[in-house]
Amino acid sequence: MKMHITYQWLTLVVLVYFPATHVVGAAPNSVDSLSRELEQVKTDSAKINLLTEMARQVPHGDSARAMALWKKVLTLSRESRDPLSEAKTYLNIGSWHYDHYRTEEAQRYNEIAQKMVKQDTSRSARILLAKSQINTANIFWQRNRIEEALRGYLEVIPLLTHLADTESLALVNTNIAILFSNQKQYHKSNQYFLESVQQYKRLLPDSHAEIADVYVMLSMNALNADTRSKAKGMMDLDSAFNRLLAIGSDPACCNNRPRR
Repeated sequence: MKMHITYQWLTLVVLVYFPATHVVGAAPNSVDSLSRELEQVKTDSAKINLLTEMARQVPHGDSARAMALWKKVLTLSRESRDPLSEAKTYLNIGSWHYDHYRTEEAQRYNEIAQKMVKQDTSRSARILLAKSQINTANIFWQRNRIEEALRGYLEVIPLLTHLADTESLALVNTNIAILFSNQKQYHKSNQYFLESVQQYKRLLPDSHAEIADVYVMLSMNALNADTRSKAKGMMDLDSAFNRLLAIGSDPACCNNRPRR
């Protein structure tokens, strides 16, 4: 599933979630619809997927209901005797707590997931480990422990590179760039922004909006560094990408990469 970015000027935290597999026939944002669907499924994996999505869709003000659903997911994932399924559930519960600004609980569940996969060298486990490390950096950022957040993002890059996880690399590089920009280290920031652009280009045509956003932030860096002509050039590039978004993607841009 595509990970979404929320930009608030130059503050960005991307939380990595492991959402449930899309369930055909389940209405979006409807816990009741998912509950009816749950009555029809038979396999544990399908139940885990549906319950996970239900827990995520519960309104923020009803934490007790959400936690009851998460407990059901955790019970099923434990009974499945699949350590990766259980680790993924802990990661999702931590992400849910993070969304509710309960960073201590978020990190507690995140650390459980990390411990479960740390010694597992399979690709699936390495992916989970990388996501948990990104989440740890996100939590540090939310706590305003910026140096630890930066270190966390930088340390996960080799693993993401090994996994060839282009989307996560682009997101992490964007986060690093924003943190450096907030520290007024514009040269370093630009390096990571440009690196993320190269990665987003490999994800075209699905990443036009992200590339346009990065160019906007590069323009902000140029303005803050008082290099106005460079900022104008970046804004022109951003306008070009927004025009692309308005008219649809150009098939020629994708000739050198497989369709997703």
